[in-house]
Amino acid sequence: MLDTALRFAEYKPRPFIAPLPIKGRVETFIMQDGVPLHYTVQNEVPGWWEIMPYKNHARVSDSASITKIMQYRELLPRFYSIACIPSGQNEWLVVPFNAADASQRGWRNGEPKQVYLVDETIEPFDVIITRSLAGLLLYDSLDYRQNVEMSGEMREIVNKKTDRFFTRDWANAFRIISDWMVKAEQEAKAKLIQDKLAKTQDRMKFMLEFMGAKLISSEKKGKGYKVTWEAPDGHTYKMGVREDGHISVAGFCLAGTDDQHNLSSIVQVMEEAHRQHRPDINQAYAEYDADDYLDNDEED
Repeated sequence: MLDTALRFAEYKPRPFIAPLPIKGRVETFIMQDGVPLHYTVQNEVPGWWEIMPYKNHARVSDSASITKIMQYRELLPRFYSIACIPSGQNEWLVVPFNAADASQRGWRNGEPKQVYLVDETIEPFDVIITRSLAGLLLYDSLDYRQNVEMSGEMREIVNKKTDRFFTRDWANAFRIISDWMVKAEQEAKAKLIQDKLAKTQDRMKFMLEFMGAKLISSEKKGKGYKVTWEAPDGHTYKMGVREDGHISVAGFCLAGTDDQHNLSSIVQVMEEAHRQHRPDINQAYAEYDADDYLDNDEED
């Protein structure tokens, strides 16, 4: 026992390669000449790396050669998987190509798993070869031999939104990919609306600030926006504003010229009204309900 302890203490580890699937601190384990080695490596870029070991620590040295990577992969259990959706940089969510077989070898219930270090272009429904490192899936390659035609047909099915499946495993992949496509479409629409609103708000803010006024809030309402703004004299107003910044509902009579005013000119109008002590405008605005007017504007 003492001899074994001394052998471990005196052992000089050699450089080795390791998959580092994520950025940051990664735990690595390796057996060299019967000696188990454990290091924590600080990694900036996920990938396959040459690791330079020292007495009590190790660091990333250089990119591993493709030959060494292939040799490493060949030592790991192989699983055929169906690519579903990208889930991060060089990461995909996958399901087993054959859940029954995978379950017998440790991939329980055919649940979706992350596969790391995807180093080539793949598409949803591609059949790929993955390797398991203590339950962590690493990408190996596309499987060009199996079901290339089926992968293409499944892509057509999901685009046509039909419900024709080949096996339960393909159906599982179909469900994940369909849900992802719906979510991606919803997020894209929401982002488009938010981007448009942000640009509109910036324009409104500029038009008001140009005249010394201040934008308090803007809310999408009907065909335009309900805008609350504060005049330089401190008075607050709510008005209906079109996307181009022109007034749709001012809240008092402008003799039919509402849409000829924008958020800059209306500031001048309100300031002039207060300078002239126009009680009719103040009274009309006090009785004005922006929501009612804008709801009617939406129906027009």
